[in-house]
Formats: sequence, structure tokens, C-alpha cells
Amino acid sequence: AYVGGQWWDGERFAPRDTVWAEHGVFVPGPLAAVERVVDLDGRFVVPPFGDIHTHMLSAPWDGPRQAEQFQRDGVLYDQVLTERHTWAEKLMEQLARPASIDVAYAHGGLTSDASHPTTVYEWQILGLIGRQLTAADRAAIDQSRQGENDAYWYLNTLADVEAKWDAFLAHEPDVVKVYLLDVAGEFPAVNPMTRRPAGRGLSPEVLRAVVERAHAAGLHVFAHVETAADVRLAVESGVDGLAHLPGYGFRSNDASPYRIDQATITAAGARGMMINATAPVAWGPDFSGRPARTLREGDLNRRTAPRLPAAGARL
Repeated sequence: AYVGGQWWDGERFAPRDTVWAEHGVFVPGPLAAVERVVDLDGRFVVPPFGDIHTHMLSAPWDGPRQAEQFQRDGVLYDQVLTERHTWAEKLMEQLARPASIDVAYAHGGLTSDASHPTTVYEWQILGLIGRQLTAADRAAIDQSRQGENDAYWYLNTLADVEAKWDAFLAHEPDVVKVYLLDVAGEFPAVNPMTRRPAGRGLSPEVLRAVVERAHAAGLHVFAHVETAADVRLAVESGVDGLAHLPGYGFRSNDASPYRIDQATITAAGARGMMINATAPVAWGPDFSGRPARTLREGDLNRRTAPRLPAAGARL
């Protein structure tokens, strides 16, 4: 029996004399016999939190520690929007117990040749994290494809979708992550890590095919977006959620390529689209050289984020 708490009822915190639980589940009560009384002493009780976009919980060597930290913080539901499937598969076995957190996995991002997140995962797989990259390191990252059909899938054409879709589904993803990387081509496509030409993610026709197949399989689709044009394409193509807002890393002093127009916001709201407002913040030694850019990004997010739930989207 839990007594003396302030319980969130969906709109406000309200006192409740006694809340009953049996076998780990809240029940109407009262119970015939009470084994333990927990006095909450006026504390506030909320439902568990969820993290809709993380890349943690991806590897067996540090995933259990991360899961414990999430649990301590009250985050019991996590959605991993791209990870290396072969690493996560081992961790999933460790998390598959009633008292652990629940995790949904994308099991690899859907993108195109030389597109994000290729280099990020090759950087990890090649063991280059934490060191200053040399020209040889960049060349190795650029040429390596150890994570293909595992951490990322290349879908350059409709024929690729046809050829690879069943293999992707065989990994049993819980959610689908797609990458739209300035599909309209407003900025030069250069990978900042390797300094080589980069791809722009899925084309509009491939995106539409992926969304159709994902929905047929009962899966939600979340999109990585770079620009407002990417958001518009995602909304028009039936994508269910945005992994973050556009402007996640300004590439110009002009915010207009990242500013979502009202028609797109209205359309996203009409569909109850899920919006993860992941935003850039000032962190690490990198901040000293980019305060102005970071402030511009933050200002854009502050202006954009409230307009989406006002239109009906779920933030």
C-alpha cells in the first residue's frame, strides 16, 4: 500500500490516500492483506519517462551500465534510432528480463552511398574514437564498409529497396530510421569527418517506398532531417516522426533553410506527427569557437518547437 503521495493524473498532481499494488501491478484495492506500507511523505509520483531518440544502449560492454542509469533516472522506455545490430543483439539478451527497461531498436539506418551515418559507424568499428584523425585514418573510414547491412543500409534506388527489404526486416527492427540529408541540395555535400564528398540520404521516391513498406509491416518511421525542405518531404511522404528539428548543425549564417513553413507545420499537426526536439547545446571544448552559431541554432529551436504542438503534433 502506497500512502501520502501526490499522484499525476494527466493534468495535475493530486493527493490520494492509498494506492494499492499486487504482484508489481497497481490494482483497485483495498487488498485483504497488506504486506508492506510505503509512506511517500508528500512526494510526487509520475509515470515512467521515455527517451524517443538515443544511440546509447547499443553495445554489450557498456549497455548494462547505461540501462541502470536510465532506470535510476526514471526513464524506462528507450528508442534507439540506429545502432549496429550485431552489437545490440548481444545486449538485447542481457536486457530481456522483467525488471529491466524496455528498448525499441532500429537495427541500422536506411541511407544511401557515402551518406551519414556511414562514417560515424566505421569510425567506431575501426577503433578510431578518441584520437586525432590523420589523413590515413580519414581514408580508411571513407573506404571501410564493415557496418553495411548492419549499422546502415544503402538504398540508392527502388531496385535496392526491392532487393534488400526482406533482409532488413529479418533483423526484426522495432522502428525504422531513415536519413534525409539536405535532399534538395541547398548546401555542398561534404562529410566533415573524412572531408570527402558525401551522399544526401534517401531520395524522395525511395523514401516513399520505404514508408509504404514500413507501414505495411506495422512499423513507425522516424527521419533524420537537415533542412526545412527535408521536413517537408518527410511530412508529405508519411513519415511518422522527426528524430530532431532542422538546423542541427548550422551550415550558414542564414537560418532560412532551416525554418519550417507554416503549411508544413499544419500538415504535421494534422497527422499528430511525433517530434523529437533534440537540439544542439554548448558542450565541450568545441563551444569556444562557435558560440554565435550555437546561439542561432538555439534561437531557431525556441521559435520552432512551440509551433508544432500548437498545431497538433506530439512534441
